[in-house]
Amino acid sequence: MRLLRFLAAAAVLSLSMLGTTSSVNAASIPAACEGTFPNPITDICWSCVYPIKLFGTPMFGQQGEDFDTGFDNPVCFCDNPPQVGVSTSFWEPVYMTEVTTIPWCFPLLAGLQLDVPVNTTKLGITDDQSRGDFNSNTAAATFRWVHGYTNPLMYVLDVLLDNACTTKGSLSPEWPTEVDPGYDDWEISTTMNPISFAVANMTAIVVGTADAISALVDFPRPELFWVAGSWGNIYPYTGWVYPHITNEMTSRLLSTRLLAWQHEFKSMAAFYGPENSCSDYGSWQPIMDKRQYKFSRLLPFPQTEKINGNCCGPIGRSTILVESGTEVPASSYRDFGYVIFRKRDCCSGAWP
Repeated sequence: MRLLRFLAAAAVLSLSMLGTTSSVNAASIPAACEGTFPNPITDICWSCVYPIKLFGTPMFGQQGEDFDTGFDNPVCFCDNPPQVGVSTSFWEPVYMTEVTTIPWCFPLLAGLQLDVPVNTTKLGITDDQSRGDFNSNTAAATFRWVHGYTNPLMYVLDVLLDNACTTKGSLSPEWPTEVDPGYDDWEISTTMNPISFAVANMTAIVVGTADAISALVDFPRPELFWVAGSWGNIYPYTGWVYPHITNEMTSRLLSTRLLAWQHEFKSMAAFYGPENSCSDYGSWQPIMDKRQYKFSRLLPFPQTEKINGNCCGPIGRSTILVESGTEVPASSYRDFGYVIFRKRDCCSGAWP
């Protein structure tokens, strides 16, 4: 089923790109695409990289939120490929996401708008009556598009002495949800991902309360893989969120869904990691361990001010303290973007 979904979306993408240009089709896009290219120096919460551990010990006197991966021996031995080195751990900014109301709008690329003849009139909405699936007049349903980018900043800026421990590459837009046939259809998405039948229900969501509490004080619970703490349910992989509470929560949830979807399909280079990864963190996992990611906002304005000592947080943590000023009724506050830090354990410094 997952292969069928991938092939169908690939076919749509191939056909759509035949008509792609960088111009705006004003007749099909009634709203203007806005955005800004993030400054890699001033707009990134660089303290999220910490703690950096060498020989299994935190260095530079800097602390940060972390969890125990069991990778704490001074010397490491890896068998794929065989190598010996120094145990090195840190949080690598390697991925970005953007959540937008306008199809084919890329806010993190300074508001680039592509004229692609697929889903051009499907704008994001927030409306009590927007979905017939939701029989409620007390909470809104929301639809948004989400895009992902691989962006290995530490390699590009050369900020780590040993590049063997960083993901190599450059800024690269990845799979756009506009070409996914199940992204706007709950039934198609659930059919293509049968696990949704087991976890996309109220019982599973209620159980996820424990995940929200865990993420509030520490990191989320990896065994509760179907829920993103207080943000909502990860399954199914659609652009619909119900209930919609705030734009910040909705945007973080849709970004998490994209991460989980890409983990399942192993389709992003960022999830492979360098070959000298000596733990599961920084390498591909079919079921995403939520603990290995931390979010920091880029749009509508950077989240660089520290709150309780941090300017980023794990998946599922309440956004009450960080979303102040984001619910502004202005077009420049319509779209959201995030830089995502990934836990990285690697064997550095010596190879046979």
